[in-house]
Amino acid sequence: MKKILLIILPAFLFCHERGFSQDIPAGVPPAVLQQYRDKLAQLGLSQEEFLKILQARGVDVNNITPQNAQQVKSQVDGIIADLTVQRADSLKTVVPTSRPGAANSVNGIRDTTPPEDRTTGQIVRTQASAVGSSNGRNTAEKTRTAAVEQKDVDSTAEPAKPPGPPAKVYGQDKFRDGSILQFVDKDYKAPDTYILGVGDKITVSIFGRSLDNETADILRDGTVHFNKMPPVNVRGLSLSDARKLLGRVFHQAYVFDADEFRAEVSNTRSVSVDIVGEAVNPGRYTISAANSAFNALVFARGVTDVGSVRSIQLKRANGETKILDVYEYLSNPSAGKDFSLRDNDFIVVPVIGKTVYIKGAVLRPARYELTRGENLIKLIQYAAGLAANAYAANIQIIRSAEGKKILDVNLGDLRSQGKDFELANGDSVDVRINLKPLEDVVSVNGAVDFPGDYELVKNMRLSDLIKKAGLRKEARTDYVFIQRFNTDQTTQSRSVDLKEVLANPGSPNNILLQSRDSISIFSQARFSDRYNVLINGAVRHGTRQTWDPGKSLRVSDLVTLAGGLRPDAVNFAYIIRKDTQNGKLIQYIRIENIKQVVQNPASPENILLAPGDEIRTFSNSTFTDSFNIRVSGTVRQPGSFRYDKTLTLKDALTLAGGLKLEAAKNRVQIYRVLFGDNLGSTTAVANIEVDKDLNSISGGNASFELQPFDQIEVRAIPDFGPQKNVLITGEVKYPGQYGLIAKNEKTLSLVRQAGGLTAEAFPPGATLYRNADGVGYIIMKLHQVLADSNSNFNYVLREGDVIDIPKSKDIVTIVGATRANELYPERILLGGKINIAFTEGKNANYYVREYAAGVNKDGRWNRISVLYPNGQIKKTKDFLLFKIYPRVEKGSIVTVGLADKKPEREKNKTERPPIDWSKVLADSIAQATAILSLILLVQRIN
Repeated sequence: MKKILLIILPAFLFCHERGFSQDIPAGVPPAVLQQYRDKLAQLGLSQEEFLKILQARGVDVNNITPQNAQQVKSQVDGIIADLTVQRADSLKTVVPTSRPGAANSVNGIRDTTPPEDRTTGQIVRTQASAVGSSNGRNTAEKTRTAAVEQKDVDSTAEPAKPPGPPAKVYGQDKFRDGSILQFVDKDYKAPDTYILGVGDKITVSIFGRSLDNETADILRDGTVHFNKMPPVNVRGLSLSDARKLLGRVFHQAYVFDADEFRAEVSNTRSVSVDIVGEAVNPGRYTISAANSAFNALVFARGVTDVGSVRSIQLKRANGETKILDVYEYLSNPSAGKDFSLRDNDFIVVPVIGKTVYIKGAVLRPARYELTRGENLIKLIQYAAGLAANAYAANIQIIRSAEGKKILDVNLGDLRSQGKDFELANGDSVDVRINLKPLEDVVSVNGAVDFPGDYELVKNMRLSDLIKKAGLRKEARTDYVFIQRFNTDQTTQSRSVDLKEVLANPGSPNNILLQSRDSISIFSQARFSDRYNVLINGAVRHGTRQTWDPGKSLRVSDLVTLAGGLRPDAVNFAYIIRKDTQNGKLIQYIRIENIKQVVQNPASPENILLAPGDEIRTFSNSTFTDSFNIRVSGTVRQPGSFRYDKTLTLKDALTLAGGLKLEAAKNRVQIYRVLFGDNLGSTTAVANIEVDKDLNSISGGNASFELQPFDQIEVRAIPDFGPQKNVLITGEVKYPGQYGLIAKNEKTLSLVRQAGGLTAEAFPPGATLYRNADGVGYIIMKLHQVLADSNSNFNYVLREGDVIDIPKSKDIVTIVGATRANELYPERILLGGKINIAFTEGKNANYYVREYAAGVNKDGRWNRISVLYPNGQIKKTKDFLLFKIYPRVEKGSIVTVGLADKKPEREKNKTERPPIDWSKVLADSIAQATAILSLILLVQRIN
């Protein structure tokens, strides 16, 4: 299937290029292209290098046509097959070497880049193993280039979290979640403690009576050179000391006070640091010297699950070693300032030491790493201390190292004796929660001023507790409930007369309280029924009132409490009465004249209210329907209006702003709903004609009456509106503005109205611009329209269209990233473009090579496109590893596009030396051999 696709694809591309079909896909399927790219990757060749080899084998990659595409494909497949065989024959065993500890190297591969020439402000990570071969050092260096994985890390981005489970030991997660210091870039403002070195930039600013601002690099000899100043050696000094030294030097030539002189590091140098051991991403990192060892570990994604966070080593080239302790840093972040980086430092992450898990009633339960001499007391400190409910008298240690056993420790005794408990690796410490109930406590609740728990003191009686809690006035004193809890979880209950106890403290009822006794004192309201009465509806303020047990509250009283009846209230009202014994029973009492009840309280209808009564009054609007009519269509202010029998058709049209100019006065339609007794509704329509004063004149019915729900629709006069214009410019005999004289007037008709084309007209370059709906330019082919009026390009015109027909053009313009400046003087290259004669049958590749000397270093051949006079654009398409360029017509513009902008990190890389193509095959085979051996080695290691 693949072979058939590759054979018929060139024909598809040929047809698509010449516009024979709009449905044929352009370009080679991505899967086929990827197969060829994979083959080149296996050979260790880039696409550009392989194209050079093809040219050396006689394949003209710049002259591929649909006719010879299959032949070129066969040649490509043959050359790839030859290279594959040569590569297989030349594979040799490669023995890896390692020189750990070699200066300025990573795993045996030496980094020969001088520190001051390394990438600044970026982290460059390198991982590799040295590879030997019979080709000597040059081949080894090329193998290194192919084998080394190198990453550039955005210094402003937060380090990505590694996949996998969360950290197992406290402190490991601090690198992974970004809570430890982040990386700082070359523009970071260095602190006063920063140690200066070769590659740093120092900026001196003087202001006040003297003004100066200079920046200088620290050179290899450690000196900085400022204008009119002697060299000053600052290497190895802190920024603070260097500032003082430079201040004394500049005082010799400038006048300023102490606060008018500044010396800062404006750009920090880069250093290379190796991170080895149990780091998540070990390797060599080139970073700003303003970072500390902690920062470097952040971008190595911290330590692995078996990596130590307490004994990380920072090894200097001079043999000095410092120990990084993450726990110390977390408790004192300023400790990180003592771990500044120097070139060729090693950060070694050893395997984790003793770990102990602590859980239960501590503030931060976790597994912690402990160093020599750290035991239970220190572990609790790392866990942020005990919780408030911790039971410190019996902390349990589960030990598995000696055949799993439990050890009980009294933390209070340890602290009082100034001792500690020695922990073993793998111990689990459980601090239990104190679940013991409160002892020596009694409680009181209910109608007292201060309910709650109270301390049980010796010989405490009921009256003593009541005095502490404070008895409220509404308390019921003849009955107090006492509940006593026994040790077997059973309870005893009794009630006493509190009034008698308070009057006679020596009474037997004034019982002696015991621990956990509960006293309940009840309010009198608990034993009484409370009811409300309610009034709502057409009163000024609906209200709820407590029912009077004395039965003195009447209807007139509740109406008065509600602010009286509203003016729209009707005469009658209802009392809705519920049975207090059975809420499902309800009674409706009608008051025929509630207004009379209010005016005359002696009225027999002014009855006494019962508990829970609701008086419901009503408004006149409650029993009145409201209807609307609607006016729409060609009126100035369409809308709905409240119906009334006094509303006429003229009134409705007037309220809607009157009729618009385009309104058809003889086509005012009124849609009406017809209702029948006990029948469904139907809709009818009436056609009314009105005069200029909006009076109805149709059928002599000048007094047409509206009814509820009428919908008035005023129609528009058919085909009403001003003339619609289009503009035609350029090479027609009578250019200018024309009115559209037909509904669907087309392009060809307009050209004929304009007298036809002039002798200089260039129909293929004609354009159509449509203002309507913001459409913009529309591709058109006027030469097809002139030949066939049924052409799809004979567009129906719309108001505002602009057709422009240019003069005939016999030139082709070339613009963009070409090498034309090597062929033509500046006066010919106006604005960077070249105008040359049109040659029949040539494609864009021909014009760029023949007249513009090809593509310059900033351009790309696959970015060549052609803009045709009618606005259509065609681009270069890929075929296998080659390109098929669009054809060129008269008046076309050939554009050579720029390559994708390289990332900032690539700008500082050393330019690639010219390739000696006589050695390409040999070197490529050597590279492929080294890569395969390296892959095999890595697989064995893994």
